Amino acid sequence: LVDADVPNTITLDNLTQITTRAISDTTGTLAVSRGGTGLVNFSPVGTSRISRIGTGEIQLGLGMIPLQVSGTWVTRLVTVAVSISNAGLVANTNYYVYAFDSAGTTTLELSTTGRATDSTMGVEIKSADATRTLVGLIRTEGSTPGQFVDTLARRFVINWFNRRPIGLQALWGANQTTTSDALVELNTATRAEFLTWGQSAVFGFAHARMYTSTAGNRAWLNISLDTTTYAPHRSLIATPTAGYETLGYSPYMEVPSEGYHYFGAYGAAPDAGADTATFIGSASADGGLGGILYDY
Repeated sequence: LVDADVPNTITLDNLTQITTRAISDTTGTLAVSRGGTGLVNFSPVGTSRISRIGTGEIQLGLGMIPLQVSGTWVTRLVTVAVSISNAGLVANTNYYVYAFDSAGTTTLELSTTGRATDSTMGVEIKSADATRTLVGLIRTEGSTPGQFVDTLARRFVINWFNRRPIGLQALWGANQTTTSDALVELNTATRAEFLTWGQSAVFGFAHARMYTSTAGNRAWLNISLDTTTYAPHRSLIATPTAGYETLGYSPYMEVPSEGYHYFGAYGAAPDAGADTATFIGSASADGGLGGILYDY
């Protein structure tokens, strides 16, 4: 028996039950139809991931995604990678990546319009447009047009389907110093930047060998999220002799809101006097920031 031998509609009369796990029909008749407006090979879970191919190209890889086609939800197999360019994108802007059907071809769209949940199938879609399925989120960097970037220090490409942990790392490359009694950001040009869905934890830490220029004085090292939220645990050392190096480490875990965020490293020399706190960032012992993004 092959598929062509099976009629499009099968009607079962006087049906009460088929095995212990079948559907019972109280009217006595159950009609089973092929096609129609119901679900066709549908799963609300996708496997295809987006990735950065270059500064001007994002690509949806092989796999499958849920897609609404002509009013019907289907599982679309992505058998050929789908690309979209950065033409017309604005610098330093978040764009949602949506997939849609265009005359039988899977196509990508970049939009600043946010996501919503389809009330029928629970698929994440473009707000007010169920023909667009969410597949990712990207952020452009400062060029015109905005370019795609995905590095250890700038995680600006994240996926909705088939997520996995990814690392963060932003190293100074040179020593950082401060004479401030209060915490100040040690290097605004070296931040660990990332995107998040606002659903999973992000873990970050500031680390460095550090010392003060005066024996007995202290140095502080602290990590902050978006310069507004300091980690509750700062690293504090008291230098026994001037220039004596001690390892500093300040961790922080949070579930931030959806969108763009960054970790920054802060330091201070809180004791009175003309004291300098130094945080080692040379090539042989790079200090800076690190972390893990879960489910991206």
